[in-house]
Amino acid sequence: MFKIITVLLFLLIFENKMLHSSENFIVLKVNNNIITKIDVENEYRYLIALNSNLEKLDKEKLYTLSKESILREKIKKDEIEKYIG
Repeated sequence: MFKIITVLLFLLIFENKMLHSSENFIVLKVNNNIITKIDVENEYRYLIALNSNLEKLDKEKLYTLSKESILREKIKKDEIEKYIG
């Protein structure tokens, strides 16, 4: 009985991680930096956290907005590093 409970508990704990695995691939490349799908998804969540009204937008439009936002961020970072050294 203890073994069954232990196995069930183990499955319940790790089931969440197994179900939320996602495929990662390169979305954009900026100079020597790559932007992956996970980077865009994180930016998506970040933008919604900053402004909850963005949730009202179509998901495709918000995904595009997230890609553009992270692209601008990478370009700004590259320019700053170029001038700072």
